[in-house]
Amino acid sequence: MENNNNELEFITLTNDKGDVFEMAIVDEIEIEDVKYYIVVESKDLNNEACEYEIIKEIEENGETVIISVDDEEEFNMVADCYDEIIAS
Repeated sequence: MENNNNELEFITLTNDKGDVFEMAIVDEIEIEDVKYYIVVESKDLNNEACEYEIIKEIEENGETVIISVDDEEEFNMVADCYDEIIAS
């Protein structure tokens, strides 16, 4: 997945264990008023075989929060949409 790093937005995510990851947002998709982000760990940007992750924006207590998409059905729906986009 080769990208020009100057055009990408980077975010820092922390998992439940406290591990910190710098992620590059390679694309975003809005489905049924939910904004999803396709992200790749920044260290893997030039690796053609890297796998992307999907995260989404939600409102929680009046704040915008980014969470991982853990539901397999939801993940597959977004992944299918993204795969269609990059195939065209």
